[in-house]
Amino acid sequence: MQGPDRGTRVAIPPRTAADAPPGGGGARTTAASPRAAAPPRRLQPPLAATRASGIRADMAVSVFLARRIDAGLFANVHADVFDAPPDPMLVDGFLAAPHLHIAVAVERDLMVGMCSGVVYHHPDKPAQWWINELGVAAPWRRQGVGTRLVLACADHARRLGCTAIWVVADPTPEATGFWKSLGWRQTGENLAMFTLDLAP
Repeated sequence: MQGPDRGTRVAIPPRTAADAPPGGGGARTTAASPRAAAPPRRLQPPLAATRASGIRADMAVSVFLARRIDAGLFANVHADVFDAPPDPMLVDGFLAAPHLHIAVAVERDLMVGMCSGVVYHHPDKPAQWWINELGVAAPWRRQGVGTRLVLACADHARRLGCTAIWVVADPTPEATGFWKSLGWRQTGENLAMFTLDLAP
């Protein structure tokens, strides 16, 4: 796939005091930098974004960047979150890779959403974050969970030194409305994917 020139992206400006987290969603979208120090276990959206999107501050859903110690969470996932049930070996490999990252949304012990991403490197571009998939289980959609997942990824991308975060998506009215509501700009009008099966 080409670089971010065809997708929806937003530059990541430096953090300001107004963006600091307070106190100390949509359907699935399909689209090597060393990890920074372990991210906070609970990430809340910036106050301005919370007010603008109407996200409840007292939501029971926790959103955070998953690490290898969180592999067990992938054994109890709502069927709407991934395309297929997570495979323990694939989960372990994903969480061990330094350039792969995933924010998860968990209510009690059930994973109800995720946003996976890749720190994208290219010889002529500084590090950028590519959102690979965003998935929120149907009962939790339109409650701000997808927004919180994307904001968690953007915060982590900023900590890793990425200069932009972007996604490639079919520009349906739902997808366009979601990404633009976060302040992302759209580049391009159409999307086509070309695939070659490498399995023997």
